[in-house]
Amino acid sequence: MERTLADVVKLTDAKRRSVQLWADAGIVRAVEGTDRAGTGVHRRFDSDEVKLIALLAPLARFGVPIGWLRTFAKSFREAFQFGAKRRTRSPTAETAALLVRAFERAAVGEGENYLVFTHTRRVLIFEVITDEHKPALIEPAHLYEPELAGKDKKAVIGILNLNALLSELEG
Repeated sequence: MERTLADVVKLTDAKRRSVQLWADAGIVRAVEGTDRAGTGVHRRFDSDEVKLIALLAPLARFGVPIGWLRTFAKSFREAFQFGAKRRTRSPTAETAALLVRAFERAAVGEGENYLVFTHTRRVLIFEVITDEHKPALIEPAHLYEPELAGKDKKAVIGILNLNALLSELEG
């Protein structure tokens, strides 16, 4: 299902100007023929891009720089595409499978599904946490890696409740 920019802003609580900026920068992709098509043609976004915008909006509110938003958008988009294919077996594919499964569960409001964002001085990363096989516990001690002590410690910058972000987007 395609959505207009106004629909996307209402559904995702993203700022209109942010979505426009992300589209102009290629971070999110409007439906072909609606991006920069001229006066009277409004950008429209497919359901995967709407989900992507729903995930990026809180990160932008956390103050995540646009370059990192681009990196996350690429990872999330690859996970959506992997979810459609589901054919490879590799460490990257396994991570994508976890992400896809969390997205699918969250979209229908099944269980608890979170993305926990942490950073070091050099990198911003996310971890998928669900209650599919065990309770969904988000423990600061688990997110701190002692082997990094004195080097490049991890700090939590945000936790996204995927159910809250994605369950209202279907339909």
